[in-house]
Amino acid sequence: MDSILPIIPIFLCPFLTTLACTYPIRKLAYSLDLVDHPDAAPHKSHTKPTPYGGALAIVLGISLSLFFMIPEITNIIPKLASNDAPWLLSVSWLFNEFKAEYVSISPLLLCSLLIVIIGLIDDSHGLSPFVRLIFQLTISLLLIFSEPTFCLNVSAIPAINISLTALWIVILTNAFNFLDNMDGLSAGLGAISTIFTGYIAFLIGDFSIALLSFTIFGALCGFLIFNLPPASIFMGDAGGMGIGFLISALTIRLTNWDAMSSDPILQLSPLLIASIPFYDVFTVSLLRLKLGQPPWIGDKNHISHRLVRMGLSKQNTVLTLYLILFLLSLPPLLAIHPSGDIKWIWITPLSIIILSAIDFYGYHNTSQNE
Repeated sequence: MDSILPIIPIFLCPFLTTLACTYPIRKLAYSLDLVDHPDAAPHKSHTKPTPYGGALAIVLGISLSLFFMIPEITNIIPKLASNDAPWLLSVSWLFNEFKAEYVSISPLLLCSLLIVIIGLIDDSHGLSPFVRLIFQLTISLLLIFSEPTFCLNVSAIPAINISLTALWIVILTNAFNFLDNMDGLSAGLGAISTIFTGYIAFLIGDFSIALLSFTIFGALCGFLIFNLPPASIFMGDAGGMGIGFLISALTIRLTNWDAMSSDPILQLSPLLIASIPFYDVFTVSLLRLKLGQPPWIGDKNHISHRLVRMGLSKQNTVLTLYLILFLLSLPPLLAIHPSGDIKWIWITPLSIIILSAIDFYGYHNTSQNE
């Protein structure tokens, strides 16, 4: 129980801050006409104009917590802590670990902010897919060259590691943005992913990443209060790309744990935390190419849309994808756990194969009936 208690204030600070920021940002978005209209594109699924701006609330929740609220709490805690509450001191210790690693974390925070800014420009003025991709690739390379711990280490050839890392970051950046097609879906999947990146970071001793992950988790939960069905605010491309960029970088950082470097399969297991977003962007791109459409043009062939066509409601579709991602993320966690077994890892890819067969069967049947 004591190991969970220090996470509570780390969660509550961004949760409450994001919660408090979302309402005024929603009003501001309306006044600036930063609104997503249902008739803006054929693939839109909402029925009434909904403001953007959720990404700003999430950014404020994370940044104000990391640089103001949590530091203030850690200054107060030593005066309140007693022998009966050692977990309070653990909060201070966790934040001190974060400060000690700030030099290695700051490139991620800066690059994530740049991605959000690009997303905000896209939400307000619209950017071509090619321009968006160039920015994503440039910022990904900036992160990789700024901090080597955010680069995969799977080959003796640096160019291969850099290329694979940039590819993973760009894919997930777009994957979470693509999945922002139903109320609460992308933000909820992001929240689940950060639970696992945070816990795995604890297990391997990367406490700065653990604190950052749980801070992001708190901010996303605060935003979800307004984004769950029926959503009263969207996070837009800024939020979808920002979440995807953060989670891609966090999963890569976790692969650089020294104790996993001797086993390539175990080393790459944290990447499985993003299995559902990766599966969706992969399959929807294949379907679009099969239909003669560019992969970057939106449609209603995402895994979420396919589940709805199979008979689920939108709310149940979102909850189903939450549950699937949670279950698929458990095996890598159990494999990395000190008392775990590497054999656990194989459950996730085997499960994905089974789910893809069900998905293919459902898509084939629904396509024939249309």
